[in-house]
Amino acid sequence: MRVRVALRALYTFAAYGRLLNPFRSGVYAIQLWSHKILRYAAFLPLSGLLASSLLLVPQGGVYPVALLAQAIAYAGAFWGWRLARRGRRLALASSLFYFSLINAASAHACWKLLRGERQVVWNPRGG
Repeated sequence: MRVRVALRALYTFAAYGRLLNPFRSGVYAIQLWSHKILRYAAFLPLSGLLASSLLLVPQGGVYPVALLAQAIAYAGAFWGWRLARRGRRLALASSLFYFSLINAASAHACWKLLRGERQVVWNPRGG
């Protein structure tokens, strides 16, 4: 569902891109950028942060700490996923899972947009 919602939003931005111009749409464009575009594009800097941390770990300093923090956060997200599958919740783990889920769905939706795929019909999962 998250991929479908993000994909629909991205196609809307592609169709109505003129609304993203602050010189034409004023404050509305700024609101769209800050509340929508940055939300759906957050996976890009997060991916860059992870990649740069992995590449720069040998340099020492803050890079191993940054990588460790990211590893802990993603492990917490995995733990939140495991708990959710068992019908349980832990606030921090659930938040990390949801944050990761939203960013993964946004990345998947961007990939589908670049490939020209559309998902017009909602196919609910069974179970």
